Amino acid sequence: MDRNAEINEVRRELAILRARHALFARWGRILKAFFGFAMPLFAITLATAGVAFGGADPFIASFVTALMIVVCAIVYLIFSPRDPRRGWIDLASPPMGFAYPPKGIGAFLFAARPSDALVIEEQIAARERRLAELGVAL
Repeated sequence: MDRNAEINEVRRELAILRARHALFARWGRILKAFFGFAMPLFAITLATAGVAFGGADPFIASFVTALMIVVCAIVYLIFSPRDPRRGWIDLASPPMGFAYPPKGIGAFLFAARPSDALVIEEQIAARERRLAELGVAL
């Protein structure tokens, strides 16, 4: 393959991969805002409206609201990243469906597969290395 054609092909693939990764990052931020802010606020608003307008029992409404906020807090804490680059983006990008299954029935049921965002990050790094090998500035 011609050097210039290969450089153009790698740059095109790199642009596609970066756009896809940026989409996953955007959806990760949306999920973080949803579970951290919108869902608890919705629970409080729904309970208040149920008590004020629907004549619901205040104890049951506060119990359901507290339960919903606890569930949101658990989801938020589970997916909050210990590494700033991980976490919510992994929730927004599910594991790849065509990845090879692990060996054994127990490993198949309980194995953690890499998310699509992690695979894309590895592909981006490989394309950037190839461009560096070709002597092209990013």
